[in-house]
Amino acid sequence: MRMIDDFIVDKDVDIVENRIDEKMLNDLFADISFVPGKQFIEFAKRYSYFAYGDIEFFGINDELKEKSNLFLNTKILIENYEQLKGYYIVESCGDGFYVLIDADDNVYHFFVGDSSKPEPLGIKFYDYVLKRLKEAEL
Repeated sequence: MRMIDDFIVDKDVDIVENRIDEKMLNDLFADISFVPGKQFIEFAKRYSYFAYGDIEFFGINDELKEKSNLFLNTKILIENYEQLKGYYIVESCGDGFYVLIDADDNVYHFFVGDSSKPEPLGIKFYDYVLKRLKEAEL
């Protein structure tokens, strides 16, 4: 998390003020039988929603709760793609292409036209966020 904090310290990053606490986050995800990973929990508590350049990480906040884009989009995707139980969406890259995370903060790609399981990227959530932030600077 420190590397993300260091990176954004002097950047024009959009972060939500209405942050969510860990109990509420876990309660919301219980509705879809999922426990978020430790890295994501810390990220959500610290930033809730996060956008920089053309990158937007789905967020969840204290005001919108279950109507937040992270929760709604994850729930809809799981309803339509049974094989996505155990994952949640953190980023939409457009045209049905999503970035997902599991309960251990492992990152995956998934295309809605594909009936297979998500493809692992071999990277953890914090490392993925930092990678995307650096890409946004190019």
